[in-house]
Amino acid sequence: MKRVSYILCCILLFHTLWASAQEITFSKPQRLPTRVTDYEIVGQTGGEILIHKWGERYNTLEGYDPVSLKMKWTKEFDFGHKNMRVLQIVPLKKDMLVFYTAKQKKHTLVYGQRMTGNLQELSDKVILDSIPNKLATYGYQLDVDVSMNRKYIGIRRQTFNFTGLSEVDLIVINRRMEQVQRKQFKPDDKHSIRETILANDGRYYMGLIHTQRLLSSNQDRIDRIHIFEFKPKVEEPLEIVLEKGENHLNDIAFRLDNLNNRLVVAGYYSDKQINQTSGYFYVYLDLKSQEVSKKIFQPFSKEFLPKLEMSMGLKGRTRIQNLVIKDLIIRHDGGVLLLGESFHRSSQRVGFSSFGTSARTSYEEFTNFYHEDIIAISIHPDGGIFWENILQKKQYSEGDDGYFASFGVANGKSFLRLLFNEEISYRTHLNSYQLKSDGAYSMLSVVNMRDSNFMVAPQYGKQLSYSEMVLPAFNSRNEFMVARIQFE
Repeated sequence: MKRVSYILCCILLFHTLWASAQEITFSKPQRLPTRVTDYEIVGQTGGEILIHKWGERYNTLEGYDPVSLKMKWTKEFDFGHKNMRVLQIVPLKKDMLVFYTAKQKKHTLVYGQRMTGNLQELSDKVILDSIPNKLATYGYQLDVDVSMNRKYIGIRRQTFNFTGLSEVDLIVINRRMEQVQRKQFKPDDKHSIRETILANDGRYYMGLIHTQRLLSSNQDRIDRIHIFEFKPKVEEPLEIVLEKGENHLNDIAFRLDNLNNRLVVAGYYSDKQINQTSGYFYVYLDLKSQEVSKKIFQPFSKEFLPKLEMSMGLKGRTRIQNLVIKDLIIRHDGGVLLLGESFHRSSQRVGFSSFGTSARTSYEEFTNFYHEDIIAISIHPDGGIFWENILQKKQYSEGDDGYFASFGVANGKSFLRLLFNEEISYRTHLNSYQLKSDGAYSMLSVVNMRDSNFMVAPQYGKQLSYSEMVLPAFNSRNEFMVARIQFE
């Protein structure tokens, strides 16, 4: 269950703090029902901030005042089905689209319906797909993709067999629940979907990777990238295959550049061990000509290596260990900003002795999470390097899956805010790196949590505007709160 934090407030229903010219407002704390196993900040629609909470046969939606964060209402989803599951809530300006499944005797039906923010029906529910329950033998997975302009929605079903992914069924609809395209295809063995993107005109892009197991390290290596383009009214998809060459691909991400009509693929590569990053990988597909640019494998620059040595505390360091992609941001000129984080985990078994008629030792496993420096690399449209920077942070936590760690990204229009907890404790500061387009940055303290006894989870926040962000927060009492930061 996602935890959420709390601030002591005996009289007021909400609380406001000021720090570094930022205004932070909190909702009244509430204890989560035991049936709640997860939640999501949906966003803002109809003048209210919506929070979706769910669990086994439990789905509720809550509406909060966007200024005071006072809860205005809470309602359970009631679609007339006991075995229903909400797939996705797509917030629009005045209402929202809700997609959910309902299990019948022989089939599971996928529905779509337009509703107000407080769950009043605005249209009849529409059956979008019918899935035979026999597919559950090996399992299937349903995912929802939304175009940036929110005019198109993609419902993707992945079906599995004993070897892995066996078939992909794709349905693209518009806001009126009208089918725009439906495609089915069967990928080759050892393929998995890495990323999917739905374009503003209904085209659908799917990035798959083909992996190979290395016996020397018992790790999977990416050896090919497959890009599929599905178009309405075109039967067969376009397939582009990118070979990795001599280098190892450690991590990759796909982004659609609507302004320059490109699909960008970027990530990290290694010229030696898989978990040691030597530099970045960059290539793009021109969506008009369908031509692939030259693949760029760019090692870290000589100017960057001293920063790397200082951060890692080791001389001669030329690679970064355990670097993972956190975000890939498209620039207006067609370049990209690649944001990564040095992350790893470790586990240990601790023995406990028990004494009775026979002494024996039982074991419990503990997992430690390390979220460390942020690596920011700005890449020119042709793949050349613009600048590289290391934004230092050290975060350590135990047994929480790193929920309060890592960082959240907020677009400040002329710069990015990278929000993170200074340490994973209730004595932390919520800090922010302000990163400009030329690579210059500064760090600000957003708020001191020491006297408040709660923490926020920046990586699960949702940006509402250039100057506003909503984040989940909670404390040792496990009482849920919503935090809103008003930036200046």
